[in-house]
Amino acid sequence: MKHFLPLFLLFCISAAAQPLSVGIHEIDATRLPLIQLQVCLFQDNIPLQHPGLAAITLTENGVPMAVDVSCPDSANINSIAMVLDNSGSMSGISIASLKTSASQFVDSLRVQDEAAVYTFLSGGMRIQDFTSDKVLLKNVISAITAAGSTPLYHTTILALNDLALRPGRRICIVFTDGVDNSSSESYLDCIAVAKAAGITVYTIGYGNTSLSDEQLSALAVETGGRYYRIFSSSEIAGVFADIAGEVFIPCCTVSYTATSCTDSLRHIHLDALSFGQNAFADTMYVSPFRSDTLTLRVVAPPEVTPNGNAIVYFKLDPGVHTGLKVSFRFLVRYDASLIEANPTIPITVGTITQNTFVQLRSTGRGVLQFSGNNLTPGMANGNLVGIRFRGLSADSSRPVIITIDSLEFTAGCPNTVFAFSDTIDVCQCKREVLAWLPLLQVASSPDELRVPVFLADTVFDGSPIIFSSELFYNPLRLEPVGVETAGSLSEQASIRWDILSPGRMRVVASPSFQASGKTILFFVVFKALPGFVVEKSPLVLPTVKAYARCCPVIGPDTSGTVLVNGICSRVVSRRQGVTLQPNRPNPFNTSTTLEYIVDEETHLMLSIYDIRGNRIETLVEGNVLPGTYTVVFKASKLPSGMYCAVLSTPWQIVTRVLVVGK
Repeated sequence: MKHFLPLFLLFCISAAAQPLSVGIHEIDATRLPLIQLQVCLFQDNIPLQHPGLAAITLTENGVPMAVDVSCPDSANINSIAMVLDNSGSMSGISIASLKTSASQFVDSLRVQDEAAVYTFLSGGMRIQDFTSDKVLLKNVISAITAAGSTPLYHTTILALNDLALRPGRRICIVFTDGVDNSSSESYLDCIAVAKAAGITVYTIGYGNTSLSDEQLSALAVETGGRYYRIFSSSEIAGVFADIAGEVFIPCCTVSYTATSCTDSLRHIHLDALSFGQNAFADTMYVSPFRSDTLTLRVVAPPEVTPNGNAIVYFKLDPGVHTGLKVSFRFLVRYDASLIEANPTIPITVGTITQNTFVQLRSTGRGVLQFSGNNLTPGMANGNLVGIRFRGLSADSSRPVIITIDSLEFTAGCPNTVFAFSDTIDVCQCKREVLAWLPLLQVASSPDELRVPVFLADTVFDGSPIIFSSELFYNPLRLEPVGVETAGSLSEQASIRWDILSPGRMRVVASPSFQASGKTILFFVVFKALPGFVVEKSPLVLPTVKAYARCCPVIGPDTSGTVLVNGICSRVVSRRQGVTLQPNRPNPFNTSTTLEYIVDEETHLMLSIYDIRGNRIETLVEGNVLPGTYTVVFKASKLPSGMYCAVLSTPWQIVTRVLVVGK
């Protein structure tokens, strides 16, 4: 459906006392940045016989635009080939509506225009040669019956080859309700013939054409036409009327490319000069608009249990104008051993794509592809589309990261779309667990300190577990030496520890291991640095993430204890004021973009560290007001490896792992 400007909103001022006049009768901005105007020229209130001889110039908001002008000439004819699907699946009300709509289209033909009719009969054939006899054309159309297969591209090739020999403007209209099942030719062959002969193709996909949407869309777009996707027989007449409005419009079509898609208020001034006489018209209108930069985020619920359902949405921000058609394609990746699409059907109700057709198919284990072509948004803002996942049973609770990959998105304008992942927690059961550190008194000493990390009780039932833990320490008083597991719950585990930043370390046990019945999770070993007096509690345990058959839940915070938030919960006892989004791209070669969100005014520092905790660069430091910020980190001189972005405030530290690959 075109985004036409109502005529009562236009005001046109023509040069008085001159026989030449000009009027802007229609504005179509549904294909931004392309804007098309229907401009009619009159001589003494009579339409010009040769409007193409007039010189037309145009400015938008005072800026001259390069225009393309296409005007009808009463001496030229339109040659139109109508390829109509009459396969067996079109029986009943579908074929009846198609015949009525095609006959109404024939009524729109001008006296000099000629049309031909093609159907899928006998493998594809022309049932009426080109003629201007409207009665004959309508009689042929009314006699069409539904039966047989769908030689879509073979029949289209026949029509295109005939059109290539015709004079005047050449148009091919292709209507189908299914997938080609009996042609040796492909849609690429059709595109090649149409482009070589300068034929414009309009394609209409009706009902069950999901498997050929991409081909039908490409056939139309590549040849300068349009692809219409409809689902109801009541929509067929409107599509044929829309095509007739483009083909038989008596006015000139003036096209130009707008300099911006973000502007909506546009002032157009148009001048026409014909045989020494000139006229002008002015109009102000509000066009559709769209931001140059968008984000598409995975929005997953915190958790799902085995056989439980969780709806995951893909949220588009800041959204799109409902007057602009959108096309998109992206992959969704996830761990198929822990969740499965159930069913493999997109959720569009209450989303931007409601009342449209979104295609969803599996392209491999744990990989889904969403796509939509030339969709009219049902809503301007919110979730683009969603899907229902079902949790699966496994040997242990696990985090499942759902990511977006290979994203393509167009909404009428060139755009940049950033994708962000989310995590859904697959829990086998739930339980509250506490972890804690002993109260330490550290003095200058050459001896090493072996500090246990305690669990409040033995919470694992013998099922395999994994865990990760972070510890904060005073780097002026303590130096990490390593991690020990002898005599602990994780003595059979493979342990890795890393310095994330000065004063911050991480301990990870992965892959899963069989836990012993002990209450000490592991020991962390430090060396006290010389030259300092006794200090209490120089070591803090902010979080432990334990993944086992039981998923802990958040409980009441108590002094001296830290919740094991596992796979199913987030630590909520710490004050939250800043968020550091996953960087994009990651991994990266030369540079990556980090985005951080500040909820309240604070002093913060964003720095990059290598894996040993050496600070490489400070990107941001100082007081920051609430808002969303981005910063580019350039790593062209760094070797391949893992790095860490650390965003810190007086009350919070947030990190992201960066991967540089050369």
